[in-house]
Amino acid sequence: MTEPQLVPAKPRRRWYQYSLRTLLALPLCLAVLFAILHYVLGRIEVCCEYRVACEFSRLPDDDQRLKEWLKTQEGVFVHFVRITRQGTKVNVAFLMVRRCNGTTKFPDLESACASLGYERPASKWVNEGE
Repeated sequence: MTEPQLVPAKPRRRWYQYSLRTLLALPLCLAVLFAILHYVLGRIEVCCEYRVACEFSRLPDDDQRLKEWLKTQEGVFVHFVRITRQGTKVNVAFLMVRRCNGTTKFPDLESACASLGYERPASKWVNEGE
């Protein structure tokens, strides 16, 4: 009679199962953490003052339509919008509430000015703040 041959048992790969579990759980935990962070930052609002200026070749008679347009933009305080002129240079100052997660967008002054009669800007809007 022949003796049965001993076959070595397959090694258990517990380290492989643990790594796969970690590979699946870690992204899930990170996604939940980032979702909570995005929600919390979306609830925090910061008030910012903006002062920007741009020079144009032609201007409309007054800036009232630009001021009214700016007041309708999301986050802009209606009572804190000021527009002044220095020759062909237009200075715009306003207060705006912005969310920390970046969902509140800065008003698109370039397209608004183009549609309101401000022609051929000499430059882009530049920061005139401190």
